[in-house]
Amino acid sequence: MTLHPALVTLRPVLVALPLALCCLGTPSVQDPDSLAALEKTIATQAKTIAASEARLTRLEEYLSAQAAAESAFVGATQAARKAGFVAGINPASREILISAWAARAAARNTGLPATLPKASTRD
Repeated sequence: MTLHPALVTLRPVLVALPLALCCLGTPSVQDPDSLAALEKTIATQAKTIAASEARLTRLEEYLSAQAAAESAFVGATQAARKAGFVAGINPASREILISAWAARAAARNTGLPATLPKASTRD
């Protein structure tokens, strides 16, 4: 699968936004003290970006695991149908239930990318 276009578009912005906002609000460098302050700010923002990338990686791993679980669930509902789950007493209610489970699983996977890139966007 491909990465959802919204994720491709927003990812660099989300990673670079804290640094960009910091740089926009700082005065021009004129003396060593302000240079040291800028270096400290950049170091702090680099840590913030690294933490954001780590959170993004964990979210991507979670979404991948959820997508895999939902795919397995769809397979289980199909196997249950083949094994005769809907036969027996009140088969209509069982058919409704298994159809609802399958629809829910399919809806949860809608829009998820098949593969997710690594979180780091820096060299």
